[in-house]
Amino acid sequence: GSGLRGLAGMAEERDGVVRPLLHWSRRQILDFLARNGQTFVDDSTNTDTRLRRNFMRHRVVPLLATLNPHIARTLADTADRLREAHAIFRLGLDALRERVVLPHGPLETLRLDCGALAGSGVAQTLLHEWLSPYGFTAAQLAEALCLRTGGLLEAPPWLLTRCGDSLVLARRPENAGKNLVVLFPFQRRKAFFLPFNPLVLFLLNHANDFFPFGLSGHSPWLDSLPSRVFSTRSVGVAQSR
Repeated sequence: GSGLRGLAGMAEERDGVVRPLLHWSRRQILDFLARNGQTFVDDSTNTDTRLRRNFMRHRVVPLLATLNPHIARTLADTADRLREAHAIFRLGLDALRERVVLPHGPLETLRLDCGALAGSGVAQTLLHEWLSPYGFTAAQLAEALCLRTGGLLEAPPWLLTRCGDSLVLARRPENAGKNLVVLFPFQRRKAFFLPFNPLVLFLLNHANDFFPFGLSGHSPWLDSLPSRVFSTRSVGVAQSR
């Protein structure tokens, strides 16, 4: 695995699973069984070095042992310290969560304060911890920090979009076609609140016309926006013709 938890390896107890022999070596276990006349079964797949875990156990660790005869004990001690470091890391993560994570709507899964995220100094790590479980890649998480309003990242069935000063995570509606995106309402100072949750919109092309609600006439939708700093995936409340 990756990160502190992955480097720490297996825990003696996690999620109701207890591994009482985790810190015993193979030789210690075999000696104990021999002294007590206890038979055992050897899993034949444990010698198959085509499997990564076995390649590490039978090829890599013996090679490292030529440099450090106590490498197995050294790695085990390091893993113990990393588990404790991970516990400290989780405490800090929980404290930052209170500053960065905002209350979210009923159809949203997570809403992050972009300002607090950037000010944390560890934005990339926070996004990795909170969004990678939903399938977002490291490249996408790096891009998430640069999203402009209306920007969208997808890790089906999940959507991550920039709404004002927030990053919003939500599940894509089941009835939404491939040409639909979801814009989630947001509230900012001196701004209005859209009474829709969610508001489903069509993706617009630059050639589409904008038909304002309650007004006559139309114009290219790009000319109707107060700012032209939008990506090619920008969306708007318009009728596409």
